[in-house]
Amino acid sequence: MFSRWFRGGTESGRLSTRLLILVPVLAGVVFALAWLGEANAGLLMPFILGGSQSAPAATPPWSDPPTHIELFAPVANAAYHSPIDVVGLSRTFEGQVGIRLLDSEGEVLAERSAIGGAADGFDFFHNYVRFTVTGTVTGTVEVFETSAKDGSIITETVVPVTLLPGQRAVDLNMPVVGATLCNVIGISGYSNTFEATVGVDLRQRNGDIITQSTAMGGNLGIYADFNLAFSLPITQAEPILVSAHDTSAATGEPVDVATVPIALYPPGSEQCP
Repeated sequence: MFSRWFRGGTESGRLSTRLLILVPVLAGVVFALAWLGEANAGLLMPFILGGSQSAPAATPPWSDPPTHIELFAPVANAAYHSPIDVVGLSRTFEGQVGIRLLDSEGEVLAERSAIGGAADGFDFFHNYVRFTVTGTVTGTVEVFETSAKDGSIITETVVPVTLLPGQRAVDLNMPVVGATLCNVIGISGYSNTFEATVGVDLRQRNGDIITQSTAMGGNLGIYADFNLAFSLPITQAEPILVSAHDTSAATGEPVDVATVPIALYPPGSEQCP
């Protein structure tokens, strides 16, 4: 009966019927959008417009780590002059990340904080700590999250380091922490190293070396700029650690290792059209 009535009748009658059906539908849509709120209304719009929901954006190459704090710098058991850069990926209460530098006796030499990711997801954090020592000292860098309830430490990463007197030999200026780059990685900094040589590495997230080279900066107490470019053929987005360092003339071990996490995308991707 309804179908016969809907198809029949005058034009004005059919129009009135359409309006009787459409108005409640529109009212329901308005109510739904108001209930969802601005942040979630986009979930409903494809269905309102008659299409299917589009596929989500590509997952960034830096997936969430298994713990609240993943630390990339400083590197465990490496030697550092002041200051020491502290770089990582975190998700903590209000984004707060505590940083503390202690000597072998447990005395606090420096204490700071950084801002990483919070309730909305993981994000990179970056800060540095300065210190003063008169000789070689064994120390630890502690990076931690504290409880919002009582201030106790609930997540902590502890990295043993060797502290050296004087100022650091290598500043890594580019790329910056969390940069998105397209295939060619431009690296630049400011250095005063043994024989003017700066070691530069590209590493996987787990620290394994992908490729390495050297650049020339300053030496004999004179700081100078260094520059280098890597071309790394890839077919999909990759998380990459860019590292630059001095080398000890006495032991051959890396000194003042600077590490920066970046996202590298291949040509032709949405990020690198």
